[in-house]
Amino acid sequence: MKHQNLQQCLTLLKRREESQSDLVVRSDELNMNEDGIVKMPMLSPTPVPMTQWAHGQMANKLEIPQSYYNRMFQNDKPLLAQNVNRWLQSRNNLLVRTEAGTARAILSSRYKVVQNRLVLVTVINALETMHRPYIIRSLNESDTTFYAKFVGEETYDIGVNKDGTPDLYRGGIVLRNSEVGASRLRVDLFVSRLSCGNDAIFGDEGISKVHLGRKLNAGIVDFQSDTIEADNVAMMKAIRDMVYTAFDPAGIQHIYDTIKLSKDNTQQLTSQVVRQIQNQHKLSDDMTDRLLASLQGNTQYDIAQSITFNAQAIEDEDKRIGMEELGGSILMMPAPQFNKTYKPKESKDISLFSEV
Repeated sequence: MKHQNLQQCLTLLKRREESQSDLVVRSDELNMNEDGIVKMPMLSPTPVPMTQWAHGQMANKLEIPQSYYNRMFQNDKPLLAQNVNRWLQSRNNLLVRTEAGTARAILSSRYKVVQNRLVLVTVINALETMHRPYIIRSLNESDTTFYAKFVGEETYDIGVNKDGTPDLYRGGIVLRNSEVGASRLRVDLFVSRLSCGNDAIFGDEGISKVHLGRKLNAGIVDFQSDTIEADNVAMMKAIRDMVYTAFDPAGIQHIYDTIKLSKDNTQQLTSQVVRQIQNQHKLSDDMTDRLLASLQGNTQYDIAQSITFNAQAIEDEDKRIGMEELGGSILMMPAPQFNKTYKPKESKDISLFSEV
């Protein structure tokens, strides 16, 4: 889902929070009926349906192979209930996250919940404190993960394009968070090239936090409590500091200096270098063909631009970000390391004649 604007996004996230309820429960207090719906008497007098994601987590928690779990769900729900209820007797504490009467996640009782709205508000407050103009590039949400991109309005000139125009960039941050255990919280630096809209993400320059906290006791969880809010203070401070770095010219200058260097690393066998990138990062043949077709030069910089350019056409948010991270890692890689990492394989000299 793409949010239309910031206010609409914040309003929706707040409304969803108000419809959410979280409960730490001993696993043997759960029970799946023969329709594949879980009974949680302590939360609701009626059975609670589960999202597909929550079913996957249930399978994982109970160590039931996902393919077998799915097969039972599709073809024999009574058998699924029998398997699930048997292994729920392990008596482990689980955090069940619900929204509008549906179980959306089955998590460890040590799962540290970080709400999307809290992270988003932290970023906005930090930007407002800096008094620097910014642009919201995107506010997107999948079934499991929230994504946002913020970019500053200040431009950085790193040279000249092939058509003689200035090669201008803007810097910003990309935010990723999951409230249901799909991914860790990440806030990374990225730059956007104005001439073509290519985004390159620098994963090594950001922060990454796993959702692991103190063990929660059984019962309804109050995420507004002082204890849990205190746990989030350090994390929100780290996010604030990352925003300050991304939107401070001095904080991001080293990235532009490194990008400039990639323009000087010329490759003699560019197509073979791209094939090495394909092999090492498991890119599809179709994607590799598109990289080669859109390549507009023979430098390390040109290869990275082809990667980030083709990332724009990828609809899946995680896959697109993955390509933008690949482009960013290539831009930041020192030339000797790049040449060694993606060195074309030498062809073997096969003699046409055998010895007599």
